[in-house]
Amino acid sequence: MHENFIKIKGYKIDPIIFKLKFDKSSPDKCQGLCCKSGVWVSLQEKNQILEHKELIKKFMDETQTLDESIWFENNITSDIDFPEGLCDSTNVYNDKCVFLNREFKCVLQISAVENGYEQFKLKPYFCITFPVVISNKTITYDDFLIDIVPCCSAKPSDNPNFIDVCEVELLHILGKDGYIKLKETSKSLKK
Repeated sequence: MHENFIKIKGYKIDPIIFKLKFDKSSPDKCQGLCCKSGVWVSLQEKNQILEHKELIKKFMDETQTLDESIWFENNITSDIDFPEGLCDSTNVYNDKCVFLNREFKCVLQISAVENGYEQFKLKPYFCITFPVVISNKTITYDDFLIDIVPCCSAKPSDNPNFIDVCEVELLHILGKDGYIKLKETSKSLKK
């Protein structure tokens, strides 16, 4: 990463995202493997999930546990990228995040949609934004699953499309005006 970061809405933008392209697939064709090992959640998100536990349980299958006492690790960790500066993690159950069903679909999102809520109402922030991540207040790409699953594999290219393909994720982080500024910045860098 470079020292001359572009800043949008208080976030530094890692220059790598202006150079990446998805070749075979993209996050909109998610295979759910990014969250297989559990995900970090804010304490507020954890509480919201637990407040909706009965609703969520209705959409769980036999590969998941209905015992909400083991849905989270309950190991509070300091992290500046979370609103309270603290986070926890979802547990792994049957070799996958407790909230992934047998088809690797997130029951948090399913239960929200099936009950007329906005699709991301119960889904943790960093689940929504992956493979875009925030690390030390810097928006960047997480190459955790590069070349393992196509939906998360972006590579440097002469024809980058990362910002367009990750529109949902970047809109969630930056809002509409921040995303527009990011797109304008990307266009100006191509000139």
